[in-house]
Amino acid sequence: MIPAGIMEKVRPVSKAGRGNDKGQQYSVSIRSFALGKTEVTQGQWKAVMGSNPSKFSKCGDDCPVERVSWNHAQEFIRRLNQKTGMSYRLPSDAEWEYACRAGKKDKYCGSEKIESVAWYESNSGKTTHSVASKQPNAWGLYDMTGNVWEWTSEQFEANRVIRGGSAYYPADECRTNAPYQLDPFFRSSNVGIRLVLEVDCPSADLTGDCQVDLADFAVLAANWLDDGSILDMEWVLINDPGVSGHEGFRGMMGKYEVTNAQYCEFLNTAKATGDITFNSSVVKGASGINKGEDYVGGTYYNLLGGGLDLNNPPVTNGGASRIHYNGTSFVVDSGFENHPVTYVTWYGASAFCSYYGYRLPTEWEWEAAADFDGTYLYGYGPVKDTAKANCNVTNHPDGTTAVGAFGTYGYGLADISGNVYEFTNSMDGIKWVLRGGGWVSADNFCSISSRITSHPDSGNYDRGFRVVRDTP
Repeated sequence: MIPAGIMEKVRPVSKAGRGNDKGQQYSVSIRSFALGKTEVTQGQWKAVMGSNPSKFSKCGDDCPVERVSWNHAQEFIRRLNQKTGMSYRLPSDAEWEYACRAGKKDKYCGSEKIESVAWYESNSGKTTHSVASKQPNAWGLYDMTGNVWEWTSEQFEANRVIRGGSAYYPADECRTNAPYQLDPFFRSSNVGIRLVLEVDCPSADLTGDCQVDLADFAVLAANWLDDGSILDMEWVLINDPGVSGHEGFRGMMGKYEVTNAQYCEFLNTAKATGDITFNSSVVKGASGINKGEDYVGGTYYNLLGGGLDLNNPPVTNGGASRIHYNGTSFVVDSGFENHPVTYVTWYGASAFCSYYGYRLPTEWEWEAAADFDGTYLYGYGPVKDTAKANCNVTNHPDGTTAVGAFGTYGYGLADISGNVYEFTNSMDGIKWVLRGGGWVSADNFCSISSRITSHPDSGNYDRGFRVVRDTP
């Protein structure tokens, strides 16, 4: 079962037929779905259709079926559904890419080294090979890269989209994000299929994993609580015994760091209730009508916070404050809505939490969630991997990146390592502790043990926060 999730996805294809790496990106929500572990084989095709259209049969029934048009695939699916009483279909383009990525950003559906996961031009002898004869990706799917292109259900004008590359094609055409369009009548020894099995999930499944368990109850319970006007706060249920000698954490933790859009909404709401004052440069706490705690006179946010410029990798105005007042309301600079808020202070983070009934985690609650099963040294696993965290070796021209851009790990949390340091509710002397490393930190400091301190009214270009709430 492929888990539910959200993916930043490139527009499928251009009019020239090929995917455009510089195309418009947009968020795609993916529900859980069951995807074939392998491409449909010649043996499976013959069992349904009674004949084999394929050109290559070096590996017999274990070879992927090919010379299958999109229309021919529809007839196979119709007969298979009739024969089994099940509901099979082709994956959508978004489902295919999401499954191929398997929560990672590797170039070749599970690896940066194509030889380990794919039969392609340089190692195939220009023929197909048995399915599952190369390594699978992180979700156990074989041949998502290479062997044969795979039809999807995606329509582009009069054509249909194929994915994955084949044994005939070079590595560049076998990338995770390299779609093509073909006429649905087209048949080739390059092109086969992989199927999705439709699964009816219980109506009480609220987490998208087609199971009803404590996580679903926690989501339901969390929704009983007043979430203010922030409608897009996503939560992860965590029940962790903690680090030796320190407290654990049981509750709901924000899946993502708080974004500019979310903090901007707080500022506008708090302005209306009299809980903040501001001028052209700073926002400060005031004694308003909100029931939450105010830090009267404390600096919440720096409206003029300057960013950092770097040469390698190139960064311009990285991490600058992206929320400004236009004379009527607070607004976020276009394109930065989903970046984590920066130049927020501990006062400003705590006031946000109080306003909506959240709180900041203690530093040991934060680490309990971050180290997952106790083996994680980084927020994404036990071994350093610069492709999984926004640190100073990452290509990040704006400094920060959109929350979740580097995937989710462990309990399902994004950016626990990197992007911005996160304020906690723990003190070290007269200062407050931040954990996790930021976009300007060296990769070895983008770890769960990375720790700095800050005065409560001080913000910076690499500091933000994440919220928690206790379960009922």
